[in-house]
Amino acid sequence: GGSGGGGGGGGGERQYLIKWENRSYLHLSWHTRRDIKEHYRNVNRIDIYEKRLRDDEAWVAAAVDSNERSDRREAVQLQRDLRAEQFAERENLERIVAARESE
Repeated sequence: GGSGGGGGGGGGERQYLIKWENRSYLHLSWHTRRDIKEHYRNVNRIDIYEKRLRDDEAWVAAAVDSNERSDRREAVQLQRDLRAEQFAERENLERIVAARESE
């Protein structure tokens, strides 16, 4: 694993960048929903992560002009940072950082 970039094309399976509890961001790793479901109890985090992304993007898209869109993007990022800081649970899978389509 690693903190690779964007996704590829071609019908690949979506992968999620995982931040592990009690490990630094140097240990981020990419995993599919199936991997997470088979090995960890936090598969519901994927659904929560994707819903937040959809809600955030819809709110940004509803902005009247580019200045408001920029302000909303900044507010979304600040909220994401705040949620990340406040997040604490006893599971190994601490948080989903990003998603991509595998190649």
